[in-house]
Amino acid sequence: MREHDLAAGLVSLGHEVVVITGLPSYPAGIVYDGYKDKANKWEIVNGVRIYRIPFVGDRGRSPIKRIGSLLLFTFFTIRALYSQKIQPDMVRANQFGLPGYLIGFLRDIPFFLDVQDMWPEWAKTSNFSLSKFLYEILDWQQKQIYRKARKITTISKRFKQYLESKGVPTEKIFILSNWAGSDDFRVAPRDINLGLQEGLAGKFNIVYAGNIGSAQGVEIVLQSAEALGNSDQFQFIVIGDGLEKNDLENQARQMGLETVRFLGKKPPGQLAQYLAWADVLLLPLRKDPIYEVTIPSKTFTYLACGRPILVSANGDVADLISEIGAGIVVPPEDAQALALAIQELMSMEPSQREQYGRNAQIAYQKYFDRNELIRQYDQLIST
Repeated sequence: MREHDLAAGLVSLGHEVVVITGLPSYPAGIVYDGYKDKANKWEIVNGVRIYRIPFVGDRGRSPIKRIGSLLLFTFFTIRALYSQKIQPDMVRANQFGLPGYLIGFLRDIPFFLDVQDMWPEWAKTSNFSLSKFLYEILDWQQKQIYRKARKITTISKRFKQYLESKGVPTEKIFILSNWAGSDDFRVAPRDINLGLQEGLAGKFNIVYAGNIGSAQGVEIVLQSAEALGNSDQFQFIVIGDGLEKNDLENQARQMGLETVRFLGKKPPGQLAQYLAWADVLLLPLRKDPIYEVTIPSKTFTYLACGRPILVSANGDVADLISEIGAGIVVPPEDAQALALAIQELMSMEPSQREQYGRNAQIAYQKYFDRNELIRQYDQLIST
């Protein structure tokens, strides 16, 4: 959604934007309804010309399969460039960046890179266990891509430091924040019919909304629920989909956790109505240095919706929420600390909790306005 926002925003500023992308399938790796016959076809959305290649990214835990998937995406992208006679004046790519690097080289045009993942460091974590030999090859490749990029955007101070540690000159790195992925994400009144229908009314709701994968460490919901014990006063609500969802649902049943409910994935147009029922929004990440440099995209959705935020993480996202006074921060993977923080939030005066939400909304409007950030990116690529 953010990438399309950026593309459409650049179109509104007078640019012609062409996007080469795969078939939409995030996060479950299943092609969305209505897109199965869209491969090798053009469409225009909000003025953006989009060409969809016959590609669905691998979402498994094998680093070899994921790397193969990215190489396949690169092949299809270059094939589309030539088969569709696309003649860009510049190219922008996300990490890992190889398609953009090659297009920049083949067309002799400026190449801009956006970095929001520590590649290939992600594949050295316990979830993937990339071999040292393969890591060194990929690390060398990534450094060549960084060297080729004219300018690199990233989302946080620690990400900038990471890039500097890879030898990227400081003057080539620009911090440009993410934003909420839809205008639908906003402060919304509570819909009493929805609250009754979904069993949200009359409870203290601790809500997690987003991808349910390995990085997020959503299992801390189960651990905290177990520590707090069953109660009819509060409940954990998990909204979203991902590789870990089915396993976590099964574990919750086996553990007899009556306070944990999985509501599945909700359309962006409806999500704000669900988040309005959150007494606190939960934002966990695993305890790993690789996740200390990132600010998950759900952070900006949470801020835009103006609800208190409970962070279970280290690093930039923890610093952000603390600095703007949008909630409480506890260490990652510490279920007891999270349970104590929930008890603290439940015992607060409602006005004190709501102040966290107001601080979140004010910060979002001040620092993470989509139109202003797109304007900044336009200036970046125009100079």
